[in-house]
Amino acid sequence: MKALLIIAILVMAGCVSEKRPFDSTSLILQGDAFLQNGSYQKALAKYDEATRNGEADAFIKKGVVLQHLGRYNEALVAFDTAIEKNGGFDAWNNRGSTLFLLGRYNESLEAFDRAISIDTKYPEVYGSKADVLRKLGRNDEAFSVYMKAANMSDDIVMSYHNIGSFLASMGRYEEALVFFDKSLKIAPHTETIANKADVLRILGRVKEAEETLKNADSATHSLYGRFHVHTVNKSLPGFG
Repeated sequence: MKALLIIAILVMAGCVSEKRPFDSTSLILQGDAFLQNGSYQKALAKYDEATRNGEADAFIKKGVVLQHLGRYNEALVAFDTAIEKNGGFDAWNNRGSTLFLLGRYNESLEAFDRAISIDTKYPEVYGSKADVLRKLGRNDEAFSVYMKAANMSDDIVMSYHNIGSFLASMGRYEEALVFFDKSLKIAPHTETIANKADVLRILGRVKEAEETLKNADSATHSLYGRFHVHTVNKSLPGFG
């Protein structure tokens, strides 16, 4: 009887000492909350801890935070690790964005193409691909891809703004005005108004530029400054 009691105690002790499986879900959710609030260091700590489970999603989220912190080489390692763990579209898309930020444009283009081959329905990745093509001087291809992104996007205001900025950067000012006007017709944003005014000044249409700027007071919020989880490369640089 005593022997049986000892065995029972040992079995119970084994059950108590057995570790529960590590669950990264709670840590990722905590990291998401910190990320949305802009608390990047706290988010990074949670995601880093979550990577102990080896899930691709935790490495992707960790990489996104590292992007925001400007630690691009570390971000690239995180995304590469996610890809090794079958991270799919998000890992390749973010890899493309990081390579873009590192100035490695040919590799960035390859990554965006890989992301598109996995999932074709996101206009943002086409916009990012067009940014790369623009950096590579492949402007005709870039314009075609920007148009594809615009035709797919629900955020047509941003798309028209970006196409206008792209055309202005190429010196195609009259065409740029067409797209700025399309954007403003839907929703007047301060950046679009400013860009349109700049183009009008370049064209020597100073009075029209001044009239355009008068509308800035009634413009809605900024086009930029919105938080995007999957990429930091959503908008074109200014043209001037």
